[in-house]
Amino acid sequence: MAAGRTSSVDTAGRRMTAGRGTLVGCALGFLVSALVLMFLMFSNPFFIDNVRLALLLVVVPLGALGGIVGLAVGAALGLSRRGRGGRPASSFRFLLTSLVLALAVCTIGGVVSAGAQKGPTEPGLKLLMVGIDGGTWEVATDMMERGELPNLSAAVRLGASGVLTSMKPMYSTRIFTTIATGKVADKHGIRGLSDTSADDVLVKRIWEIAEEQLGWDHGVVEWYLTWPPSTSPGGFAIPGMLAMTTETIPPELSFVRELRDLGKIVREQRNTRFVGIAFNGATNGVGLSTLAELAGIALARRSSTRLELYDRQQMALVRVISEATRYQLRRTDVEMLSVLYKSTDSVSHKYWRFHEPSAFPGIDPAEVEKHGSAIEDVYRLVDEELGELMRYLAPDGVMIAFSDHGFRASASLRAVPVSYKVETLLTKFGFSLSDVTYINMGGSFYLQPLTLDEAEARSLLAELEDVFSSLVVADSSERAFFVENVDEKGTGDDYVLITTTRALKSAAEVDQLIESSTGLSMHVSEFMTHMDISGTHAVDGIIVAVGEPFAAGARFDGASVIDITPTVLVSVGLPVAEDMDGRPLVEAMTPAYLAANPVSSIETYETELRLPSRSEGVESMSEETKERLRSLGYMQ
Repeated sequence: MAAGRTSSVDTAGRRMTAGRGTLVGCALGFLVSALVLMFLMFSNPFFIDNVRLALLLVVVPLGALGGIVGLAVGAALGLSRRGRGGRPASSFRFLLTSLVLALAVCTIGGVVSAGAQKGPTEPGLKLLMVGIDGGTWEVATDMMERGELPNLSAAVRLGASGVLTSMKPMYSTRIFTTIATGKVADKHGIRGLSDTSADDVLVKRIWEIAEEQLGWDHGVVEWYLTWPPSTSPGGFAIPGMLAMTTETIPPELSFVRELRDLGKIVREQRNTRFVGIAFNGATNGVGLSTLAELAGIALARRSSTRLELYDRQQMALVRVISEATRYQLRRTDVEMLSVLYKSTDSVSHKYWRFHEPSAFPGIDPAEVEKHGSAIEDVYRLVDEELGELMRYLAPDGVMIAFSDHGFRASASLRAVPVSYKVETLLTKFGFSLSDVTYINMGGSFYLQPLTLDEAEARSLLAELEDVFSSLVVADSSERAFFVENVDEKGTGDDYVLITTTRALKSAAEVDQLIESSTGLSMHVSEFMTHMDISGTHAVDGIIVAVGEPFAAGARFDGASVIDITPTVLVSVGLPVAEDMDGRPLVEAMTPAYLAANPVSSIETYETELRLPSRSEGVESMSEETKERLRSLGYMQ
């Protein structure tokens, strides 16, 4: 009997010890979660943007982990100590106090973070330039009429707006450099896809002018050709899509660049790297909701198609960019911010057939139902982030938003969604990739000479025209391509535009031969390939400007991408350089502002001569850069 009672007491004691261990472990877990949250909130006031999510993803897991560890420790102690009863009340009080503390930290942190996101108490931005890559009124106007883009609608109502005409060839590195300099390609030096570095830009961009003339610190975020990064002493820089490394200023912002390779991280199962990047983001401005979405995308990539996740990833990148930018705006005193959203262009390329299914035969209604809102979703998010950034604009500040081009359904892709292995074509017909650069553009492609000699360039253009004009479908002798030779002297807008003929589309169905006048031939399948791009660039983009210089409800008249920098210079009281090719859009400015700030000119803002160097062509590009361009259909 005595032995049985002793055994029962020992068992009860072990259970009580294990129970105590569990309670103490849970309490310690909750305390750790509270400390983690406090650290993250002090590092990043934007972190807790969702209290429930903080409880679910931080407090509960750490509490449960502590409980499991405590249970194991308590059970081990019970077995070794033949434990007796005790007083668990203190453990309960400890647990309850810790839980209340953790919940209080979460709740207070959420309130503080929500308040922080409303913007600074003293907004200091004098100039906010927002690039919306591929933004088009075709999408925005319909959404504004439905009341879905409140911030863009307010900007149109309070300021000036209109159509912004792009320039051909319409690819973003070239056009956004034209926007930022007010100069043609022959002057700013960006001619082809192989120009990927800030060192390739031969003239000053608007933020450099503002720093030198006004002493403004500036932030430059995701703008093309800003790698290697450089900025003013008090500024920050996050290079754009074609950056060769993840380098940023300050270095802790590198997570923005690293998260562009989320797919690669997942494919290589580098989970520890993702955790490290996420923690870096969590301490430098990124909210918990955004990090949770990124983790969800990473997990879903193992079982979902690229099309199912591409728009989600692009939207998550918009949030990362915006949250990191706002965090830096709170930490610095920059007077100028230039930020570029690439995702509007990326999503429009891939999802236009679902946005405008009537333009594409045979689209599955179920796919339209699933993906039809992708483009508008990105526009809604960019509009939301535009509103958040404008909270940092000083009362006398100027905001100007614009796109480098518009968007439309690709006519050449409606029936046959194809692209070209241009490098294969060029090599086959005797052209060197060190002499010619190219870009695919929705069923057609541009060819441009890389030589800096004008006579050599004209000769190469003529040769390209002759060769591609001579290519015919072998069986029918019908032309394989339409060829347009454009040479606008003194601008850098010299190219041969190659477009598919109906005969070539028919030849693709049975893989016929095409042949040149010199007797060279190749099968269509050798250079033509399927693509999942359905939207292509259109010439009409958007422009909206708000601030004291601009008249409410005014319309820009005949605005071109080349006019942005001259207009910005006038709007901040600086003269326009005579060596700029654009003009200030004064028709949208108020007479009172122009009377107080008459347009003036200066010979140039250039203080050093930057000589162009001959590009080595696409062969010099990294495979990583090529892969990013392939994802947008610009290369194959």
